[in-house]
Amino acid sequence: MMIRSLSTRFAFLNVLFLANLPLPASAQIGLRPRPSVEECAGWEQELAAGIAISAEAAIQALASGWLAACDDGAAALGDAIRASAAEQDTAFLFALALEAAGIRDERVLNVALEVAAERSASRPARAAAILVLVAQAGGTWDFTAVTRSALLTEPLPRERICGSVLYGHTFTTDNGLPSDYRRRIAVVLDAIARQGGHPLLPNLARCSRPVVGRGIPPQVDVSRVTLRNVCETTFLVHNRTPEFLIFSYGMVGSTDHRDLPVDARKRREFITTQEGTVQLSYDGRVIQTASSTDRPCR
Repeated sequence: MMIRSLSTRFAFLNVLFLANLPLPASAQIGLRPRPSVEECAGWEQELAAGIAISAEAAIQALASGWLAACDDGAAALGDAIRASAAEQDTAFLFALALEAAGIRDERVLNVALEVAAERSASRPARAAAILVLVAQAGGTWDFTAVTRSALLTEPLPRERICGSVLYGHTFTTDNGLPSDYRRRIAVVLDAIARQGGHPLLPNLARCSRPVVGRGIPPQVDVSRVTLRNVCETTFLVHNRTPEFLIFSYGMVGSTDHRDLPVDARKRREFITTQEGTVQLSYDGRVIQTASSTDRPCR
């Protein structure tokens, strides 16, 4: 198979991929017909062989092909992302993320979640996996100050607005995702954002977080959050997590629920208007219960 030069391919991509947006399906479909079974098989073999031999060969396979439009493209790209977890070559990793951004599929999502969360994977590979997650959620790669493959090596701002936003991306191939995919992405991004050490991954995760939406609160381990009765109808919540969290509480059997913001590693009391059992919830799930007592308040 004849392979076009990388400079020609990436010049072409630079025109169509302004601001690092995943290449729209409409742009690709308007320029070339969908690939044949034979073409797809050849690209998949070249990618697999390239990964085993050299990153440059794998880049050539990605540059010459259009795997996102192939029936088995999701499996091929997912395998490539997993096989490249230890990779340091940013040109290859960015090309791989770029191609994976054109297909929405649970197999690609699962592997990107796996590599992004894997602490033993290389920093550039984990950063590339985060970019894939951003694309899976329909977001841009339009971050402040850092662009293109530099996103795999140069940290974004630690604070202030820097993040990706939703923009209604059209995929070359859209096989759909499970209903909980945004929450699964949030779990991984929030865990990475809380990590210490080199700022590349925590900052990229923080800046990527808006793609999952404001309706998904911080995904933290709330197993050590406690609720107890202080006296009569006075209750105390102890938020032992490192995050400011907004809980919800209500009486069992009542539809009246109220929000209860509690700072990180702080306690907060609240008083109910009636006696009974209180349920404390977080992110739509009951996490603790406690009942009022006859213990007098002083």
